[in-house]
Parts: sequence; structure tokens; C-alpha cells
Amino acid sequence: TLERIVTLYPEKKYWDDLLNRVQRKPGFNRDRLTLDIYRLKYTLGLLESGGELMEMAQLSLQAGNPGEAQAIIDKGYAAGLLGNGPEAERHKRLKDMAAKQVADDKKALAQTETEALAGSNAGPILRVAEAYAGYGQYDKAVTLAEAAIAKGNLKNPDDARLRLVTYYLALGQKPKAEAAAKAIKGTDGPADLARLSLLAAKTK
Repeated sequence: TLERIVTLYPEKKYWDDLLNRVQRKPGFNRDRLTLDIYRLKYTLGLLESGGELMEMAQLSLQAGNPGEAQAIIDKGYAAGLLGNGPEAERHKRLKDMAAKQVADDKKALAQTETEALAGSNAGPILRVAEAYAGYGQYDKAVTLAEAAIAKGNLKNPDDARLRLVTYYLALGQKPKAEAAAKAIKGTDGPADLARLSLLAAKTK
């Protein structure tokens, strides 16, 4: 019912309620999917406080995705949610840290990609895909995420499929996003977030 409501009336209160209910479902792995939840909220424009933006940026940095963190921080500064008040100095430290990591990451990213593709483990390939997505290079992210999934030894392949759904949506390729979502078979959260990501794309 809530999914129907947000389709007709995509208001913040309904989306917040829907996302909270999904996270309370039995078996939903919130710890593993916290950043993905934030990403969906960010896409929907539901992050309205400096604290939420800071937490998401910190999670992005911890995940090795400084490009995403920098974009979040820059948006927070532009909106006046970061860079002022009693936490202004902390905001600036995080902003500087993200900028440094972006500079270092961009220098090494091509080599990191080459090494990841040459390796036997799919995990590093997916991390490079996420890095490219953080810089808005979703075509590269799609290619690498598909390669990681095809390798077949990811710890949580459904997480990769969820991210692939979001990359396809960012490129405006909804049929491919829908196909990727259908391939998610687990019940621990990625299928729910993929479905909501598709729903969010319809309400924009």
C-alpha cells in the first residue's frame, strides 16, 4: 500500500515511512546495507541535515569511495547544511580529507582497475566499479560491476546486483535495471532496495 502511495504522492513522509518499514523486515541486513540506504535517500532528496550528510560521506570514505563522499560534502556546503555552526571545523576536516583521497585515488585508479581485472577475486573489481560510480562514470561502473558478477566469487553478489541496478538507472537504462533487479534472489535486503530504487525512478 505504501509503495502505491509513494507512486501517487512521492512525499518525504511517505518515503521515510516506507524505508523504515523495509528496514524492519525480518532478515534485512541493515549493517551491511547502511550506505545503500543512504544512497537511496540521497537520490530521493531525503537527507536534510548536516549530520546525515556527514555520516553518509564518512561511510563512503570508509568504503573506499572518495568521489561519492566529495560530491555529498559539496552538495551539503552548497545547501548551507555544512560549513557553518559549531561543527564547521569538523566539516572542513572531512572536506579536506575527501579532497586529498580523491586526488590520490584518481592518480591510482587506472592501475587499480588493471590489477583488479587481472586478479582472481571479484571483490576488487566491484570496488573499482563503485569508485567510478562515485565520479559519475556510470558506464565504466556498469562494465566493471558486470565483470565482477560474472567472475562468480563475490561474497554478496546480490549487493553487486543492487548497485548495478542503480548504475543502470543513472544512465537512464530502466529495462536493464529491471532485469538486474529480477536477478536478485536473496531476502536480506538488496531485492527490497532494488525495487525501491526502481520505484524512485518512476516518481522523479
